[in-house]
Amino acid sequence: MRREGPIALTMITAILYFFASVFSFPFLQPIGKGLNSWFAIIKALMCFLGVISLSRVHGAKVAQKRSDAFYSAVVLFSMFGYMLLGFAQGLDGKTFTLLYNNLFSAILMSIFSSLTFWIGSAAYRAFRARSVEATILLVSAALLML
Repeated sequence: MRREGPIALTMITAILYFFASVFSFPFLQPIGKGLNSWFAIIKALMCFLGVISLSRVHGAKVAQKRSDAFYSAVVLFSMFGYMLLGFAQGLDGKTFTLLYNNLFSAILMSIFSSLTFWIGSAAYRAFRARSVEATILLVSAALLML
């Protein structure tokens, strides 16, 4: 029960959120609004934990003056600089939007294309087409990546 409880809670929440978002049942609208508020709180907490984790890992590399300390310093400078720029200008600031559209989105596209290649190679290794079921799974993985 220790393991199944959080999984069941997550599934129930996901199903409720799906039905509240996709279908317009009047009794699900308050539930959808409440879940949106909780998701915003959880996303903010996860971003905060990510900033702390990234700062600790890369801050330790910079403090120890390891061979890759320069790259860690660039990561820290970029993260805090972009964060401060967003706080100073807001999300609609000219420099903030320019950096996001021309730099951040290009980096994200390259990361996601690399992840797609990794998922494809992992799917091929895991689901070699030795049986009909494995072939169906391999084809569905390929279609999912398209």
